[in-house]
Amino acid sequence: MEYQEFKQKLLEELKGVFSQEQGYEVSEQNGQGEDFLKVRHPGKEMEAAMPMSSLYRISEFPEHDLHSVVELVQETVQGAEQVLEVSEKIRSIDMKSYESVKSLLMVELERSEQNGAFLSEGIYEKQAFGALVPYVSVPLGEGEVRARITPDMLESYGITQKELMEQAMGNTQTAKPPRIIKYDMEKTGTVCYGVTDQRRGMSATAVMYPGVMEELRQKIGSDYYVVPLNQREVIAIGKNENITADTLRKALREENRKHPNEWISSKICEYNGEEKKLSVCKTEKTRKQER
Repeated sequence: MEYQEFKQKLLEELKGVFSQEQGYEVSEQNGQGEDFLKVRHPGKEMEAAMPMSSLYRISEFPEHDLHSVVELVQETVQGAEQVLEVSEKIRSIDMKSYESVKSLLMVELERSEQNGAFLSEGIYEKQAFGALVPYVSVPLGEGEVRARITPDMLESYGITQKELMEQAMGNTQTAKPPRIIKYDMEKTGTVCYGVTDQRRGMSATAVMYPGVMEELRQKIGSDYYVVPLNQREVIAIGKNENITADTLRKALREENRKHPNEWISSKICEYNGEEKKLSVCKTEKTRKQER
C-alpha cells in the first residue's frame, strides 16, 4: 500500500472508531515538514499526535497491517485519556487532608528483605515477614493509581500511625475480602490452607487481616507454619512430626529462586494460638548456637 493511500484509509478507519458524535476530531496535519495524525477530544482537553511516517513504517512489517495500526492508535488515545482521568482525580483529592483520603487508604504487604530503599520512601510497619505499606488508592478503570503515605502527610492528618494503619487495613479488608482455600496434603498427614484475597489480582496481604490467623488455627486445629509463597498467596501448614521449618525453608528458597520477581520473603514463620502471635522460625544453626 502506498503512503498516500495508507493515510487516507487510516483516517477513514479512525473516524469510525473515534466518531464526531462522541466528541472526537480525527485529522491529518503538517508541521515542520512532517505529517501528523491527530486525535482530539476538546471536551476532555485531550489530544494525541503521532507521526504518519512512523505509523506507515509499522504497517509495512510482515506481522502488521492497517488494522494493527488502528489498534495501536486506540491504545495511545486510551492511554492519554487515562492520564487525564488520573490527573483530574488526583486534583480533586487533598492529599494532606485526612478526611479527603480516609476512604481511599489501603495497605499492601511488601517484601522487606533487600527492599530498604523502597520502604524508606514512606510510612511502613514491619511484620514477622514483609512490611505493611499504607497508600492512597485512586481507582482507575479496573486498576488503581497509588500514592505512598509519607511522614509529612501523616503529620498533616493529625492521627497516629497506628490509627492510619487500622483505617487502611479496614478499607482493604472490605474492598478485598480474604479467601481461604483448603489444599490436599494427605501424604504429610497435616492440614494446609492457602490464603489470598477475592480480587482478580490476588494478594498475600489478606493473611494479615484481623482475625484471619485465628480463623486458620480453628480450621487447622493446631498451631501452624506460615509459608510466604509469593506476593499473591501465603500457605498455612499444620505442625506435625513429618514437616519441619528447615524443610519448608529449603522449599521456599527454591521457589524464590524460580520466581525472582514474585517472592515476598525467605522466612518461615509459625503462629502460636495461645499467644496469638506470629514469629519467625529459628534456623537449625541458630538453635544449635543457643544450646
